[in-house]
Amino acid sequence: MAWLKSYPFVLSTNLHGGSLVANYPYDDSVTGQDGIYTASADDKLFVELSYRYARAHPKMWKTGRRCGLSADGDNFINGITNGAGWYHLAGGMQDWQYENTNCLEITVEMGCFKFPTDDMLPKLWEEHQFSMLSFMEMGLTGVSGLILDRNNATVANATISVDTGKDIISTPAGEYWRLLPPGDHQVTVSARGLESDSFTVTVVAGQRAIRHDITLLECGANETKSEMYQRGRGKNRIAVLSFDEIGFKVVNELARLTCTGDFAIDTDLTLMLLPNMTSDLKVRLSDFDPQAVLIISEGSVETVTFSVSENEPRLFDKAKMDESLLKALGASVQCDRKLIESNIALRVDDLQLKKAFELGVSIGCDEQMLEKKAATIGTISNMIKNELIKDSVSEFSVVPSAHPGDHFTPDQMIHVTSAAIAELARQECVQEVSRGANKYYLMGSGKPPYTLIAAVEKRTEAMAYEMMSTYCNPETKGEFSEILTQSTLVFMPEIPHTQLNCHDYDTISPFKMLFDEAIAAVPQLDFVVILATGGMKVRYINETLGVARQIAEQYRSEHDLMKSTDQEGCAKSLPTEKEAIRGFSWSDNASRMDKSGVQHPTDNLDALLVQIGCCYENMASGHLYSENQRAVKAALTERLRGVRILGGADGMTVSVDGQHKTLPLLGGRRFVPLPNGEHLIKVRTPGGQTHAQFAAIISDRTPTVEKFIGVQSSNMLIITIASILMIIACTFMCRQRVTSVLNRRGFFNGIGSKQGFERIPLYKSDDEDEDEIFDMQKL
Repeated sequence: MAWLKSYPFVLSTNLHGGSLVANYPYDDSVTGQDGIYTASADDKLFVELSYRYARAHPKMWKTGRRCGLSADGDNFINGITNGAGWYHLAGGMQDWQYENTNCLEITVEMGCFKFPTDDMLPKLWEEHQFSMLSFMEMGLTGVSGLILDRNNATVANATISVDTGKDIISTPAGEYWRLLPPGDHQVTVSARGLESDSFTVTVVAGQRAIRHDITLLECGANETKSEMYQRGRGKNRIAVLSFDEIGFKVVNELARLTCTGDFAIDTDLTLMLLPNMTSDLKVRLSDFDPQAVLIISEGSVETVTFSVSENEPRLFDKAKMDESLLKALGASVQCDRKLIESNIALRVDDLQLKKAFELGVSIGCDEQMLEKKAATIGTISNMIKNELIKDSVSEFSVVPSAHPGDHFTPDQMIHVTSAAIAELARQECVQEVSRGANKYYLMGSGKPPYTLIAAVEKRTEAMAYEMMSTYCNPETKGEFSEILTQSTLVFMPEIPHTQLNCHDYDTISPFKMLFDEAIAAVPQLDFVVILATGGMKVRYINETLGVARQIAEQYRSEHDLMKSTDQEGCAKSLPTEKEAIRGFSWSDNASRMDKSGVQHPTDNLDALLVQIGCCYENMASGHLYSENQRAVKAALTERLRGVRILGGADGMTVSVDGQHKTLPLLGGRRFVPLPNGEHLIKVRTPGGQTHAQFAAIISDRTPTVEKFIGVQSSNMLIITIASILMIIACTFMCRQRVTSVLNRRGFFNGIGSKQGFERIPLYKSDDEDEDEIFDMQKL
């Protein structure tokens, strides 16, 4: 342990035997139970490090069971696993390294033999040599540099923090190396007696480490930051601000004490210090999204709560807080109660921090004992943090894991993985369509509407496969007969470069190119249901006739966890994405493609993004389909509300109720989604002339109206007349044979009587001369 601390290692591999997998921290879970996915702050980076190792191995990266292939054998997706998500281990080397050094360590199980014999070692080296090289190459990525003071002296033992990840410490020579995954990262450097400073670094996959040297100034010397200070890098956020002169001096003093190290805030706390709160700082305060706000003011020593009751921590005791405050500062003499004045309440309300616990703290009317007052405010911050998190859950019993095997029995596995496809094909339940690396599976009647159901995360793939298996199972598919007979479902259960990590979404426009490919493969697609996690909410895109919101509402109304609240239920969502339901757009600012002005097929595609799991659940997937089965069925049933147009020709367009937005006919077919009511539908030729128009009445009882509009074509008219003359000219024998052929083609099923047209016995030669009588394809 002393040796590991004496060198600035950045990477380590701990080699074991007994399985074939790359295992990353944490190995230890809070409760000491097996199967509890316990992510470190660098979880994304560890997944990349582990997969880099596994992918360079000839077999480790492959998904599936290994080491005996028994029902209880190890089963890993992509050859990696979180340690505690596999089985719990306390006191492991990789966890100790992560907590106590700069080093990132993974444990590699090199093979199924726990104690390989001498003759096996050369083979092990041959299999693992490129994995080790690939892993070590990651040590050259991220950001590195020197930390100096204003006199160009190196700063030893400075703390380097990143927005997501553990802190590391600079060497005695002021050097630092910080490995980072691809993306934008904010790096903050701090040292005792010096002002902290931050910078943003963009890490590109495959790029060598970016060099960034930084100079730190003495405490209070950085004038550009005097309006706002940030201290600490913990996940719990508290803002401390003031509106008056005495409060200004106390907050500034707290900034100095936390800079010099004379007062230490809790390690899991971040403070934003705003000595002089102005309207210009409201945006920065809102972006900080504090869980609590302390308003420091002159006045009689006391506290005042401004929050609504639901924002107040259950463990907060105002009487005890006032008692502690008086003990620390003493009572003020002849001091007004400034915090109860209406103008203070109005200014606090103007901050618009509706979810934060807002506590006013009066610290007297004089400028004496500034250091003691500042330290008291720091202590209150630590106390409030403890009250905020005292009853919060830090571990969850969903038994998350990186593979469906933790949630499904072996006999169920075939229904929730790609192994299901062979069985579905055997049942002739799906039709596979490939385009490039993408595969699509069509299910249903072949009639419009066509709905794409795409799993865009590893975690939701099992749900898509389970849905396909359930819709095909003879014992269960009857529940979905209306959907299967009146529409076509196109499943995309896996996408290239699927997302391994859970995150929230503020856009889905980056998926445009993926869905462009889907439309190229299946041109009839006009709606997509995207299965993802990162929240418990629904997002929709209305690009055609504005019915996607109705479908989203139907989904939400049948989901037990979503329907009960207007705010989504996961703890760590994007601040701007808290609503349980709202609209998105394909043309938002996040879409780089839109800036080029290129038109996409997706521009005429409606969409539903369903986020059906919280990130703290990690890779748990066994419950997803059962939780969402009713909601998916309700949404797909709502999808059937509209008119199905048959006939017409390519190039024709459809408009509804005089709207300028037009929808193209494809192959003489189109489904037009409509709300309940009466609607006027117009079909126009490429030249803009009206080819057909009709009224469609949509109701709950008849969600789909079917309309045949015919085709304007002189050639079709000539062929039809010729066909009638040929039938009239036939002899009785010919008529009998023609009728037989038509009936075999299904043309008379259900016509003429409830039982359908009576089948005429076939002649022995029918199979041979059917095409000579009638070529129905040409007709």
